[in-house]
Amino acid sequence: MITMILSSRSSLKLAVAVPCIVALALAVASCGGEKTSSAPTSTPNKPSTAALAVANTWTLDNQTHIEPMTVPGITCTTPNTLFVALIASDSGQGPERGGPPLDCSVQNVEGGGLTWTRRAEAHLSITGAPCVAEVWTACAPAVVQPFTLTVTRNNNAGGLTYCDNYSGGSGPDIANGMVVVQAITGADPSNPVGATAVNGVGQFAGNVAPASVTLTTTRPGSMVVAVGADWSAPEVRTLPDGQVMIHEDLSTPNGDAYWAQGLNSLVATPGPVTLSVTAPTEDSCNMAAIEVLQAP
Repeated sequence: MITMILSSRSSLKLAVAVPCIVALALAVASCGGEKTSSAPTSTPNKPSTAALAVANTWTLDNQTHIEPMTVPGITCTTPNTLFVALIASDSGQGPERGGPPLDCSVQNVEGGGLTWTRRAEAHLSITGAPCVAEVWTACAPAVVQPFTLTVTRNNNAGGLTYCDNYSGGSGPDIANGMVVVQAITGADPSNPVGATAVNGVGQFAGNVAPASVTLTTTRPGSMVVAVGADWSAPEVRTLPDGQVMIHEDLSTPNGDAYWAQGLNSLVATPGPVTLSVTAPTEDSCNMAAIEVLQAP
């Protein structure tokens, strides 16, 4: 792993070739029936389909309350790479500082001259939990030179989202957050995302339980990833067997926790898949998940 310190106010971690995602290769062999002619015959091989694999992962722990959140150095060397941005954020509070959380969400994601699409969003007005978990994607049809991803948030008051209980010398600072970007090869360039799902838990959501999100996968060989935000406490997540933590940010000064997780293997048989934690069990959390589809 290569670690880059951007400044004293924020940190960027670059992990190359994340080992938790298993890259397989599927090959379709040619077949031929019994020959009925003396002339040689053959059936051309169907080109093999490369399995989904994570080529690179970039992470930003926005502990310094900067808006917008930016992740530099994102690139790809393989055409049709799918970029997946897993975004978590505090929901913030109103101008009175102490009122109910605002309904913060991601306003825009841009970078690389690519078209970024919101695939799943969980925030206050959707789940009841006062934090933000969103997934955005963009497909790069060709090799992309290094670019900076920019994530802009806002709230339902039409302004910047302020952190709940953290103030700088000049007044309330912008809410902190986390961005995890994965470059995934082998995705279907015309239809890269299958099932999506969101879920909120905790007192505000009316469902006190460990954080979880369930979707029904649609294609064998797919990959499932999720992002989560915990508004209650910066506690370490415990995951069940078969799942892996991609990144976790517990150093937020406002007492939140943000994380990204996924399955530790590709989906063998389409059907329901649940990404979850086993602890903590009573926090107010949001999760958003997507299925990344393998190229046919």
